[in-house]
Amino acid sequence: MRISKCVLAGIIAIVLLPTIAAQSYDRLESLRMNVMIDGSLDVQRQSSSSIIDTLTVTQTFFPRETVDQKVLRLDMVPEGKLTPEGIVTRWYASRLETIEFRIDADVYRVNPEGIVQAKTRFPLQFIPEEIIPYVHPSSNVDSDNPEIRTLASGIASGKDDAYLIVHDLAVWTEDNIDYSLSTLTVQGSQKASWVLKERKGVCDELTTLFIALTRSLGIPARYISGMAYTNYGGMNAWGPHAWAEVYFPGTGWVPFDLTYRQFGYVDPSHMTLKVSVDSNESTTDYAWKALDVDVRTNPLNISVRPLERGDMHTLQLPLTVKALKPIISFGSYNLISAEIVNPTAYYYSTEIALAQVPEVTFVDPPKQHVALRPKSTRTIYWKVKIPGDLRDRFEYTFPLAVYTDRFGNASASFKATSDGAKVSRDDIDAAYDQVREEEQKTYSRNVNLACQSEFEEVYLDDEILIHCTLQNSGNDILSNVQVCYQKKCRSVDLAIAQAEDLTFSIIPDAPGIQEFQFSAKNNAIAKTSPVTVSVLDAPHLSLMALDYPSELKFGEDANISITLAKTSFADPYEVELSLSQGRFRRSWSLSSYEDMQEVILPLNGNDLKPGQNILTLNVSYYDKRARKYAETERISITLTDVNVFQRMWLWLYALGNWFTTP
Repeated sequence: MRISKCVLAGIIAIVLLPTIAAQSYDRLESLRMNVMIDGSLDVQRQSSSSIIDTLTVTQTFFPRETVDQKVLRLDMVPEGKLTPEGIVTRWYASRLETIEFRIDADVYRVNPEGIVQAKTRFPLQFIPEEIIPYVHPSSNVDSDNPEIRTLASGIASGKDDAYLIVHDLAVWTEDNIDYSLSTLTVQGSQKASWVLKERKGVCDELTTLFIALTRSLGIPARYISGMAYTNYGGMNAWGPHAWAEVYFPGTGWVPFDLTYRQFGYVDPSHMTLKVSVDSNESTTDYAWKALDVDVRTNPLNISVRPLERGDMHTLQLPLTVKALKPIISFGSYNLISAEIVNPTAYYYSTEIALAQVPEVTFVDPPKQHVALRPKSTRTIYWKVKIPGDLRDRFEYTFPLAVYTDRFGNASASFKATSDGAKVSRDDIDAAYDQVREEEQKTYSRNVNLACQSEFEEVYLDDEILIHCTLQNSGNDILSNVQVCYQKKCRSVDLAIAQAEDLTFSIIPDAPGIQEFQFSAKNNAIAKTSPVTVSVLDAPHLSLMALDYPSELKFGEDANISITLAKTSFADPYEVELSLSQGRFRRSWSLSSYEDMQEVILPLNGNDLKPGQNILTLNVSYYDKRARKYAETERISITLTDVNVFQRMWLWLYALGNWFTTP
């Protein structure tokens, strides 16, 4: 069978980096920045005797010293006093019509890799006294809301790793709450319960809901206000931003940015300006003692500019990708898996995405956020489908490209042909359930199930013998292991280091590339071993689109056109066509054959007898076992206008055929 090849490289359309975060800063190890915070008040005097006796501005929005952020320089104009409440600046007996103040600071920020190194057990057992306020509900963080509690409890159910639970809360929030600027029209930030109900919000509201979910589980979380670089809407500058920090006993505060999809870290363009219990706290407080004076406050004007970039992160995550089925038929499903390794000694969060390829439909979202334990390996899966209306006689190659937003990529491919293995949605769902079960039953790593067929090709009327070996290489005894093909099962007990051989008999009921799935299961293990066999039917060629002249004259050339179509899975071999009538016979052999092929047979009027001719068109071929098959069609062609001399010539020609043709 001749197959044309079609590689669907196409345009690989994929969005890996966060939609709002900055591609130019998220991979930096550190960043030095300058921030200018300008504020002002307009003094409106009501009479000639108006005077301000005392005016106090308390700024709570200024660069903070944290584990990840150092304030290198902090200048205040006019000079203020740093207090626990904030930077306090006072004016006395002022007659100014406009009062201005400024903070000018240089800040050094690092990208905090490797924060969480040890497992924090859930529920949390000990929380320091000074952290307790970040566990309780607050004005907008209504973590005592029943719907919030139910949702968080459902996500955390059955889990004992606090970091992984918090990561799952962040993933749920990011996946289910739409980033929507429409909420900016509302004065102030919305409550967490409102965000959960409406399923939309901006950065502060996504953060508020996430904090409420964590607090509802007794995990401390606080609200961080500041500035961060954004390319959202083509802005390409620093803008006001909010994110969260979660407290893990023994580790400390760990950042989670829901908008930028940065979980367990934030890029160094983030600048912390305020740490608070709730999102409703003001950035600046004003108080004044005056006579006949009205004071109008203006919004803060904050600008950030980069001063010095640090080095780029160079950690590469080992990553591999493969398709469960290397060759499938048109309209089939496939299961794509990517194995990602965390070689570090700390928890590592990353977004992993499968590139979107033309003609491939995703059952699962192309992007998934994963958390990796220290020194661990994890496998991510995607179910995909290819269209059923691809062209026959073409072999399609579908490229697979997997990327992470944190320094990793891998590629592979799978193929599709009209004769490939048919894989339904139920088949791929069952395969996914099986691999997930195998991952959850960890002793499965110590067990090997290997099955193979005696022959790679068989015919429909053949019995297939499948030989399986089940081996226990672990240190536990395995009892009542059910080794099965469909409902045919054998029970096996395996001692340590023991192997058991089993043989199954299968009678295939359909032609094509068939995959027979064998499994071995008990309460401790789950293993599978697929066996692929090419099941051949009897080859068959149909004679289609037969075209020939109904009349010929003596000596006239003509063509008989015939289209041969293969209607079987098996290929025919040694294809031969012949035309015959009495002792007359002409034959042609096909040196190569395609699934559908037009064949032209030449014919001359001298090959016929006067009047009507009934010619037998015969197509014969063999299968791989040398069994012969044939298709026959009769055609009628009349030789007209034959004179006496032509008739004599034809009689002599036919007489020659009589003696020379056996």
